[in-house]
Amino acid sequence: MRLITPITISLILSLFILLTVGIRKDQICISDKSQFSYESQRKTEKNGVISIKFSVNPNNDDAREFLVEDVATSFSIEPTRCSMYIRRAFNRPGYVNDILRHRDEIWRYSYDGKGKKLLTLALTDDNSKYAGYFSGSFSIDWSEEYIVLEKTYTNPDDNKLVFKELKNLEKDVFTLSHEKLIEGDPQEIYGDIGFLKWSIDEKYFWGRLSDAAQTIAFFRIDTQNWIYGVFKPPPNTMGGNDLNPDLGYITYNPASYWSGDADFTAWEREERKKQGKSSDLRIYNLFIKEDRLIESTKDDPIWFYKPEWISENELEYELPSGQKKIYNLDTGEYKLIP
Repeated sequence: MRLITPITISLILSLFILLTVGIRKDQICISDKSQFSYESQRKTEKNGVISIKFSVNPNNDDAREFLVEDVATSFSIEPTRCSMYIRRAFNRPGYVNDILRHRDEIWRYSYDGKGKKLLTLALTDDNSKYAGYFSGSFSIDWSEEYIVLEKTYTNPDDNKLVFKELKNLEKDVFTLSHEKLIEGDPQEIYGDIGFLKWSIDEKYFWGRLSDAAQTIAFFRIDTQNWIYGVFKPPPNTMGGNDLNPDLGYITYNPASYWSGDADFTAWEREERKKQGKSSDLRIYNLFIKEDRLIESTKDDPIWFYKPEWISENELEYELPSGQKKIYNLDTGEYKLIP
């Protein structure tokens, strides 16, 4: 009979702790983002913020709903496995007469609706003195190890990305200045920092540098060794295109067109039709510079395909008819979505 030694017991206990650390028995967690949804309820006129109703369905049969007030914007919500993170604004300047004690903060909420302040992004003190620590953008990996922030433009020379461990917000784990991001080719690489995605294994964090709607460059940071790379996309890559964070493919249309004016848009569409031009959906690999044509249409020569990577090797997009298709990166095959 084989005896269980103290060392064996210790190893079993260590494995159990590794598998369960950070997750309480009563903690509500989700397996993927399809079990999480939200919708804006109303806008509060006095300060321009919104109220949002959240729905969580961790077991697909036990939906929970709760309301969060004073949400800065619906774009500032980050769901993770066992928590969601929300940017909230209180006494926002420009919407109320008394701007004292304005606060812009990130809050952590458990999926039962209980929230607690995580950190301050900006504030106005009792003497009306403004202090901006970080911009309103932030990103958190699915397992909640890191939060990524951007140092604000209060001091342009100090504009940088900041990585912190969520368990120790007092310390910066890694920083990357805007100056470092563009130093390889400052004539060709420039623009404002924007946050994009984490890879599925959460090893890499992706962002972009943009000038208005146009993407000037992408960057990727390895969170295991903090090595980063900057990649130039094809010309006319716009912000609405989608990045595959695992394989480095970006969708784009060489002849993208956008205008906020409906009359200009209609005129441009007709001009391109007269010239027999098409709208093309292409993908480009930022690592090996491979370029593929995925779809082309002349039905609407300024059509935006609404591309979305739904898995590591599957790209979903929409045709002018409203029909949706999926392109398989590995096989090159197409599938119509019923």
